[in-house]
Amino acid sequence: MSDQIEREQQIEEESLTKNSLQIQKAAWIREELEKRRAQEDQLLQQILREQQMLQELDEDMDQNMAHAKEGRRYREDMKARVDDRVYEMHDLSADKREGMREYGYAYRRGYALAMVFFSLALCVFAGYLHGIASQTCLVLMFFTGVQAAILVHKKQCPKFWQFVCDVFSALIFPGMLILFIGCELHYSYYERALPYCLAVGLFLLALTTASYFLYDPYRSARRRVGDAKSMIRSIERSAKKQVKKNQKQQIKEELRQDRLQKKESEKLLKIQQKQEVRLEKQGKRLQKWETWKQQFLERFRKSEDIVDEVVSDETLPDAAAGDETLPEEAVVDEALRKDTVVDEALPKETVGNETLPTESEEEDPDDPHI
Repeated sequence: MSDQIEREQQIEEESLTKNSLQIQKAAWIREELEKRRAQEDQLLQQILREQQMLQELDEDMDQNMAHAKEGRRYREDMKARVDDRVYEMHDLSADKREGMREYGYAYRRGYALAMVFFSLALCVFAGYLHGIASQTCLVLMFFTGVQAAILVHKKQCPKFWQFVCDVFSALIFPGMLILFIGCELHYSYYERALPYCLAVGLFLLALTTASYFLYDPYRSARRRVGDAKSMIRSIERSAKKQVKKNQKQQIKEELRQDRLQKKESEKLLKIQQKQEVRLEKQGKRLQKWETWKQQFLERFRKSEDIVDEVVSDETLPDAAAGDETLPEEAVVDEALRKDTVVDEALPKETVGNETLPTESEEEDPDDPHI
């Protein structure tokens, strides 16, 4: 009874669900939300797998970079150790070589700084004698500014340009002194060289000033940045190609799996059909065997009835002459003769390879001769 009530309630709910528009809308919204949640879960799982793979790749890259840095440092240490051994063979320790380098650097820097100070003193002296606005003072000031710029920027230049700057800064102050002496002594070359010296000094001052603002200490790094960006673009292109290739391989693999599943399903269907046909044939054979068996049993019963009638007809005269006494040997011979007659009269029925016994071979309890 309770099952019937529950079934009726379920049928009513199904009818309300089918006929109510609001319930249909709510069901559709729920299905959409479930689909979106499933998509978001799938996307989240994909993102987590990608992050895990990226972390593994990052760790592998860190290990490779660490091995590369270690190998580079090992090579540098080996080279420095070999160089130290060679210098030590010539009685030049690492401290002595470091002192020699610092001494040469300090000597050049001190010489350039002294030349700058001398140039400033000469500019002040020329300005005191001829005025700051005079051409001689301007030329000296231009070359002093060039010396100061070279002193500031010399460490930022390559080695070749450092050598050129050292030579040029060493020659500037003697040139300024020669020009000042010619101005004071009124030599003839002073009037001819002054305009050229003014133009050259102004050009060098502008060049050194521009180099101060245009100098980029990260120029080589920017070149490496460009190389890195090109490598990143090439990596992205190769990654996109690999992703497309993997997607195509995945699609091919899915198609191959589908074909294999179809083949397996077709094979299973064929095997099932063969089994059904085999079972059907086996059932038909069993049915035929049962019908043949029933027919055989019916014929056997009929033949048994015939034998019983024949035996009963032959035993009646013997029962009538029961008063006559026969010897024992004659009785046995008569029984054997009757058995042979009955055997010849009945057909032999076979089931398989065995011969079925007839009723005459069994003992007849009504036979008076036994």
